[in-house]
Amino acid sequence: MAYIVRRGAISGSLDMGLKQQALDAGVDIRFSESRHHLSDGGIVAGGPHGADAIGVGYLFDTGMADGAYIALSDKLAPQGYAWLLVQGGRGTLMSWMYADFHNEQQYLQRSLAFFRDKVGLDMKQPRRTGGAVNFLFPRSARKDKLFYIGEAAGFQDALWGFGMRYAMLSGYLAARALLTGQDYDRLWRQRLGGLLCAALVNRYVYHRLEYRGYGRLLRSIDQALRSGRTDVAGCMVTRHLIYGNASVFPLCNMHYHRTA
Repeated sequence: MAYIVRRGAISGSLDMGLKQQALDAGVDIRFSESRHHLSDGGIVAGGPHGADAIGVGYLFDTGMADGAYIALSDKLAPQGYAWLLVQGGRGTLMSWMYADFHNEQQYLQRSLAFFRDKVGLDMKQPRRTGGAVNFLFPRSARKDKLFYIGEAAGFQDALWGFGMRYAMLSGYLAARALLTGQDYDRLWRQRLGGLLCAALVNRYVYHRLEYRGYGRLLRSIDQALRSGRTDVAGCMVTRHLIYGNASVFPLCNMHYHRTA
């Protein structure tokens, strides 16, 4: 199952909904003010510290029918994927690449051409958009009285780059630790540790699949979905490695800590 979420400073978006909930709870939100030091401690949610992957694309209006499309190809997004989402007359096209960042415009143009050819991409009033992914499995997500959450802690899915759920969950766990005195590192490891481990191993495997491997992966996911085995589709094909071979995750983690 997947969700299409509207973001940004527009009515009905996730961001505006969370803002209103915070205001209703009495939170004092201060825009355009930065804090480089929190003497009494607190929660740090400052976003990623680097880029293990980047995404470039467009937001646009369209007359296309609703749909969700994904393409795995190093010609469109090296070691990553390109996708097109359309809902209610609005669309987003992105190329998420894990290598060769300096040629991002070339991959974006190829992605545009691909979706025009395959599904009749129609963009009206296109606006450029982009982002970055930084994934880690930190030894600790706190420094003294500072608790790091979401991208600031490296809590992103290493395979596909998703992170909103991790950001909200880790934010809740950090607040819980501040209020109750519980061990924040223990809380996030219990709730997120297994997911982050699996994603890091999956990224390591996916990185080595190359073009033919992408096809085999998609066929295996398709077969799994048709047979009702959503566990394989959701966690790729390496979940057993996490629990069946304790040496796999440390090797993968060491690799990405060296190269991140």
